[in-house]
Amino acid sequence: MSHRFDPTILREYDIRGIVGETLHPADARAIGGAFAAALIAEGGRSVAVGYDGRLTSPALHAALVEGLTEAGADVVSIGCGPTPMLYYAAATLGVGGGIMVTGSHNPPDYNGFKLTLGGRPFYGAAIRRLPSRERLSVYSWDFPVRSQGSPDSQ
Repeated sequence: MSHRFDPTILREYDIRGIVGETLHPADARAIGGAFAAALIAEGGRSVAVGYDGRLTSPALHAALVEGLTEAGADVVSIGCGPTPMLYYAAATLGVGGGIMVTGSHNPPDYNGFKLTLGGRPFYGAAIRRLPSRERLSVYSWDFPVRSQGSPDSQ
């Protein structure tokens, strides 16, 4: 099943929009499914997920986790806290990626997602490719799967 994102939310360094206008729980669920496909393609399986104190963050977090788990990822929820807590968790918990639901420094009606994959920031073209990954089944062979021991995973 394909999901249509508002093109304004897929930014260079994060995914961010106005909750209820350009960003919805359905987007969070689709982001979860797409990120799980990218994670599994990179040889990962688990992802740390956290959220900030905005009133809209728990609902987006729940939808994100639903999308991640439906697509085959194992979720380690770190709860509510600041973004550096997510970065620390992603670096120390042995997970393949991390996603923080956060509006960062933006006005209260905004919210969004900051992502890491394989210990690196997930940005630019990787974010722009998420809509195409969302349409893929993690069990299909429509995208390259890199094994942990392959030369290009070093």
